[in-house]
Parts: sequence; structure tokens; C-alpha cells
Amino acid sequence: MTPLFRRPARLVAALVLALGVAALVPGLLQIGDLADLVGRHGRTLAVVVGLVVLGELVRVRMPSGREISPLSSASAMAAVFLGPVAGEPTFDPPAGLVVVVVAAGLLIAAVVRRARHQPAGLSPLAARLTGVGVAVELTRGWGSPSLWAALADPGFSRGRWRSR
Repeated sequence: MTPLFRRPARLVAALVLALGVAALVPGLLQIGDLADLVGRHGRTLAVVVGLVVLGELVRVRMPSGREISPLSSASAMAAVFLGPVAGEPTFDPPAGLVVVVVAAGLLIAAVVRRARHQPAGLSPLAARLTGVGVAVELTRGWGSPSLWAALADPGFSRGRWRSR
């Protein structure tokens, strides 16, 4: 019996890479808003990108030999779920720009890893980017009000969890 695909690992890697690119495309379409986002949230974006880069550079090797980067993943998810911070304007960019910011951090880290002669596989980076794309879609939505804007709206129905 021959396998359906001769190299299933390559097929999976290509599929993950395609999903990562698909998560990035809507953000690239909103790139015109990036200058405004940097102007309003420059420090927040610098921290997010810096932590994603740092997390990618200090990966953890699992007993199985697989490398993971929990700090990078947590920083990327923090960019997705970041809500109001005291003294700062609400971090409420369009969903696509959050993906672009995380992708910038992942790209910088990949370049640094390659310069240090370390592997910088595209599949793990694309998998992280896909996860960010899914999370940002569920939280912020493409074109709909974000979770934070909805919660700040007094007319927002919280269903059975409504405060009494």
C-alpha cells in the first residue's frame, strides 16, 4: 500500500505556511493604518515586537528534541488580548494590524537566528502566526467592533452574565 502523499511532513509544512500567509494578507491590506497605530501606540508596539523577538531567540528544547518558544507565543497572544492600560490610550487596532505587528517580530527574530547560524524554520513561525490570526479573529474580528469596544458600550448585551 502506498501512502497518499510521499512526503506528508512537507505537505503539512506547506499547508501551515499557506495558513500563516493567509492570516497575514488581511493585515497587509490595512497597512495604511500602520503609521497612525505606531503614532498612538509606539511604546506598546515596541514592547510587543521586542518580547516576540526575545521569545524566539530564547527557545526551550523539549525532551523530545522539539523547540518551543513559550515567551514568544505568550507575547503574541498578549498583543491580541491586550485591553485598556491605565494612562495609555486603549490598544484597539484593527485585527489585521495586530497580525502584521506579530509577523514583524517573528521576521526580525528569524533574521537574527539565521545570522547566528541557528535554524529559523518557517513552519513554526507560520503556525504561531496562524494561531495569532485565529485568536485575533475571535477577539477583535475583521471589521466588527473589538471585544474591548463591545464591553465599553453600555448597550452591549452580556446575556445571562449581565451585572444586576
